[in-house]
Amino acid sequence: MRKALLWLIPILLLSITMYFFVFNWLVPKTAAFTTPMKWRMLPMRQHRTIVRDYLGEPVGNDTTGKLTTDEWEQGGKGKSYILRIAYALDSTAISYSIHYRYSNRLMGRDYLIDSFSIK
Repeated sequence: MRKALLWLIPILLLSITMYFFVFNWLVPKTAAFTTPMKWRMLPMRQHRTIVRDYLGEPVGNDTTGKLTTDEWEQGGKGKSYILRIAYALDSTAISYSIHYRYSNRLMGRDYLIDSFSIK
């Protein structure tokens, strides 16, 4: 019994370490590296029609409060990128955020890959 416990503790510690390494470091780094190419050069301080011409038609939009946001989604099952762009009252792009949503049978998680805001 003691020998089995002595083997079980290091295996559990190694498994927990691998889990945190993969899901807290490796997945966000590879997701940032594989961001869609078109999303790397976003037209900030441009009018909403220019942004839509560049990125295409958004999946969804929201007009709550003073800001209007558009949302684009790209990716496959279980691994999707979400781009949100916020516009000021004059329909000028003032901020964006890129999220990576990863999900499998065991867990699901949302990572913030990149964000920028014009002051």
